[in-house]
Amino acid sequence: MTLITISYWHEHPIRYEVLGFSPPFPRQEIGDDIRDGVNVNGVKLVQTRDEYGDALDNSTDIQRITYLSNGMNLNATLWLGANVGNSSSLNGIDAAVYGMLIDVDSNLQTGKEGVDYQMEIQWHNETENWNKVFVEYSSLGHLRVLDIGRNHTSSLVTDVPYAMLSLDLDDIGFPDGFKIMYYQYLAITSL
Repeated sequence: MTLITISYWHEHPIRYEVLGFSPPFPRQEIGDDIRDGVNVNGVKLVQTRDEYGDALDNSTDIQRITYLSNGMNLNATLWLGANVGNSSSLNGIDAAVYGMLIDVDSNLQTGKEGVDYQMEIQWHNETENWNKVFVEYSSLGHLRVLDIGRNHTSSLVTDVPYAMLSLDLDDIGFPDGFKIMYYQYLAITSL
């Protein structure tokens, strides 16, 4: 699993006459160490370093993230150590996930431990397709599903070393600033 946090806060608020517009910003890039994934055995509660002996290990190794916003959408590319698999190479896993956790108010008391929204694209071996899921969290520990896109392929192109995530900023209220944590993981129940 890889976690990378990016914060963007517009320091000098600009008053926009048009409703529904967050401050835009140009393309940015942040790096992450290569081959720094961990394996977590949820049954035994054991964490170990990934050995990168499997082709899927590299496809979940986020090495760089590029991101930009035009004020209406936040677009991010997660650059990976290897190509994202296609359905035949994803056999044997239960789920593959690439996503983002979004904090729009920098308040740890709101949402789920400060996370207000979550958006991810998910591969499920059962259905053999990608879905896009967008949820909102409450401080009560509940979540509300805002959108589910079934058979979602526009954000993910298989057999390339990246995954693309796009967030409509209208869905999170066009904030002046936000924090985003990007992540990926594979779920494998039969080892």
